[in-house]
Amino acid sequence: MGQIARTANSMSRRGFVKIAIAGVGAAYLAGNASKAWASEEKLPNQVKFAVMSDLHYFSPSLWSDCADYTTAENSDRKMFKESAAILDAALASIVSSKPDIVFIPGDLTKDSEMVCHEEMRAKIAAAREQLRAAGVDAKFFVINGNHDVNNSNGLDFSSGAAVQTQLADPARFREIWADCGYGEDSILYAPDSTSAGSLSYVARPAEGITLIAVDSCKYSADQTDSGIDEHETSGIIGQDLLNWITAKASEARANGDVVIVMQHHGVVPHFDDEPTLLGEYLVDNYEAVAPAYADAGVSIVLTGHMHANDISAYTSAAGNTLHDVETDSLATYPSYIRTGALSWSKADEVINAEFAVDVAALGAVSYGDYADRITGAADIADITVYGKDRTLTQSVVDTIAKDFVAGYMTQIVQTGGIKQTVAGLLGVSADELGAQAFGMVSGMLPTTFETGMQVALSSFNFSIWFDADAGRVKIDQYTETADEAMVLATPLAIDMASELEAETASAYSLEASTYSMESGNISFYIDATSLTAFLDSACSNIDTAILANPASAMPVVSTLVNSVLDYAVDGQSHTVLGLVDYAYQTHLMGNEACEAWAEDAIAKVAGGEGNAEGLLIEVLRAAGNTAQADLTALLETVPLDVTLLVTKGNSHFMTTLAYNVLKSMLKDGGDLVGLIADENSLGNLIPDVPALSGFAYSALYTLSHDSNEENDHAFVRSVYAKEAQPDNGGNGSGGSDGTDGEDSGSENNGDGSTSGGNGSGSNGSSPTDSNTNGTNGNGSPSASNAQQSSAKSSAKNMPKTGDETAAVMLGVAAVAGAGAVAAGTALHKMNKDI
Repeated sequence: MGQIARTANSMSRRGFVKIAIAGVGAAYLAGNASKAWASEEKLPNQVKFAVMSDLHYFSPSLWSDCADYTTAENSDRKMFKESAAILDAALASIVSSKPDIVFIPGDLTKDSEMVCHEEMRAKIAAAREQLRAAGVDAKFFVINGNHDVNNSNGLDFSSGAAVQTQLADPARFREIWADCGYGEDSILYAPDSTSAGSLSYVARPAEGITLIAVDSCKYSADQTDSGIDEHETSGIIGQDLLNWITAKASEARANGDVVIVMQHHGVVPHFDDEPTLLGEYLVDNYEAVAPAYADAGVSIVLTGHMHANDISAYTSAAGNTLHDVETDSLATYPSYIRTGALSWSKADEVINAEFAVDVAALGAVSYGDYADRITGAADIADITVYGKDRTLTQSVVDTIAKDFVAGYMTQIVQTGGIKQTVAGLLGVSADELGAQAFGMVSGMLPTTFETGMQVALSSFNFSIWFDADAGRVKIDQYTETADEAMVLATPLAIDMASELEAETASAYSLEASTYSMESGNISFYIDATSLTAFLDSACSNIDTAILANPASAMPVVSTLVNSVLDYAVDGQSHTVLGLVDYAYQTHLMGNEACEAWAEDAIAKVAGGEGNAEGLLIEVLRAAGNTAQADLTALLETVPLDVTLLVTKGNSHFMTTLAYNVLKSMLKDGGDLVGLIADENSLGNLIPDVPALSGFAYSALYTLSHDSNEENDHAFVRSVYAKEAQPDNGGNGSGGSDGTDGEDSGSENNGDGSTSGGNGSGSNGSSPTDSNTNGTNGNGSPSASNAQQSSAKSSAKNMPKTGDETAAVMLGVAAVAGAGAVAAGTALHKMNKDI
């Protein structure tokens, strides 16, 4: 198993980190000297680049101030109305920096709307013309993200209501972006296919660089869980595509190029819990892809999708190191782009290629021509500050929680109802649910009357136990008072309940001396048949009364969610929402540094010492208590027939009378809530679940603390090292220009031997079908392809991917969200398929 490299944060000038990654072995070169770079050949020129990701461009022509748009906006954290203005600001910044290459690793559009693709292409074409006028023939390269192809969420709101608009499919995507990677200068993986993966291609944007753009998305029936041609959030790289990628990478590396992969989904986890918390932001098979890339000679993978600025390193078992450089989204906080450079140099008879990258803030954003088309549009002084206030808001979380719950309720109905769903969770058929449930209940109960579970209801005490010989769960009255009996509440609002209870108590006191267990104490029983009948009836009523009408459950969801989000985590003004938002934004920004208040609050989530059960359980109990009234009102719509469940154990007067009382007390689900909990105390029944508290703690902690590359912004690596022939060098292209407007570049200024001339190179050439890149003798095949990472402060095994589905809203929904009710109100659902 490979390892994730954690690099020491020992930085010089502007905080740059340096680490050498060794390349081709000297022994191989000694046997292949004829293929080494010859003395008369010159090193490639420095190549400047920019990266902007997850633009989520939404055409102003599709907007109107209508209820449908408001719902869509409140179901997502992206700044759709502002996206056109943000893109203009990003392109203006790119034009100003004059890069040679611009990389765009996916999610170009809101939801694959054709008009959004076309308008964005026009904006890029205009920026390219501006760069040409400034003397720079910049090349733009795109790859699709999960929002760009076959996405039925693409809607037009301009008429005052949401209607479907024309969407891009794979063929249209290639056609629209022909001049951004899909032209004749590139090798297309599957130019005539419409299957997921087919939009991959290879290009050679500059001398010394091979770009492999990888379609990592799922949007065709052969790969989607739904079995239809519809986008999904997660991604995968099929084996045939992976074989093609590694073959092209190996060829390019053997010919002397630095190999860069660009794709939407990550291949190295960007925080420790990502595989289990937000696994859909990595390709499903990342554990196979990362070593395959590294050992094929890929140095850098440019990714997006998670909307974060983060850099992670992976070192394969063979010693080859790969860096996954993730860029945040223009449409969400912090709305940065990246700028950087690849530079070649020769020193001590070793030719090095150095990759330097930094982030760049956009600052002010102006709506310009859009101001008259969007109500309330006003120039934004600082888009990062503006976006920070709009990442996770109360209304967004509430809307997303309700959308998630409503969608799940509809899904339950469509797949056979609540009985089928519960049976599936237990791994049995619907017909087996009653027997399975009875086995679970009976297996937890004591097997004698004397040791039974003691329950007190008003003035009556009962022992609940399993009679194995009879195959029944028995509920038998006993006369002794038990100190540890579970006390059930008596619902006072039940008609005649008090009167019947008084009559029963009176009769018992008159004849108590004649009663015994055998002769007349109250006795009931439940068996597998009766439990099955009761569950069938209750499940059917739940389907009809609640699941078929999702709106009925929304008051409960809102109360739970808002109670959780508003809960104070300290004696200051910080709430659960503020804590989750802070942890999430800390990861999005990169260069994580957690503030003291957040450290303290996160520690409280785990529990122990003064907060033994943990903040999460405390929050969930409080929310449960607050939501009890709404939940009771909802469950009152679900009729219950307790006579299907409970059978009289004898024909004695007391048993008959108690049976009638029971029927009167439990007519619906609301009565059941009243039976087990006093007013505003239902949440107190939530048990301490250390695993849940640990999960929430780990999610918050790993989001806000980086255990891999600690410098996610200004970052420099030697990504290619090659031994040159003695005395035959040339001065290299020099260090990179400062990626933040500084001209000092990196510390390695790339001085070669004194006998050479200044480095220069061609503007790149098209890869041939065999990908034998390289004019000017740049080929130098490597047998070992070995890379070795040095200066690591620590290393850890790459975490395994869990099989949780989208279970966490806000990135950490265990804390934000709805714990018991909606431990599944998930962050990536928060992002609405980020």
